Amino acid sequence: MKRARRWLFNGFAAFSMLLCVATTFLWITAYFVLFDLNWAGHAVSWELLCSRGEMSLSRMEWRSPIPAANAGWNCWGGEPKSLLDQRQSLSGVIGRFRFRVFGFALFSNHRLKVFDGPEIFWPCWAFALLSAAIPTAWLIRRPRHLVPGCCIVCGYDLRATPDRCPECGTIPPKK
Repeated sequence: MKRARRWLFNGFAAFSMLLCVATTFLWITAYFVLFDLNWAGHAVSWELLCSRGEMSLSRMEWRSPIPAANAGWNCWGGEPKSLLDQRQSLSGVIGRFRFRVFGFALFSNHRLKVFDGPEIFWPCWAFALLSAAIPTAWLIRRPRHLVPGCCIVCGYDLRATPDRCPECGTIPPKK
């Protein structure tokens, strides 16, 4: 059980580190290019935007069916612009901000006849910091297994049984 938890934690740490690196890459390049990744289904579409250090995720429910030519995954690039400032100019016309604090925001589209749905905004640094938490815990946790005289797999004290770990059965390397 302990080994399974360790493998699961290591897997989460690796995945989280991958997300952190990808977010940091998007954060830096989004000052030069706007990234737009979206998926369109029959009546619902999802969109992830990243531009100028801001990210947004929106879910739109279309009142009329989406044409089959636009269905599926799409990826676009464009001129970078502030996502929050762009929505601020539309505030009151097609929707409004539910809240807007320190780069975090929730915008609701509510006056369109074509689609409606919420849009969540957050700064890239916040997601990079959040996704770096598990790898940081992994790095802090790792050195305790490197204590001399302990098992390299489970950390059990091997002073009484130097030939084999009674906890996990690992044979320690010869010195």
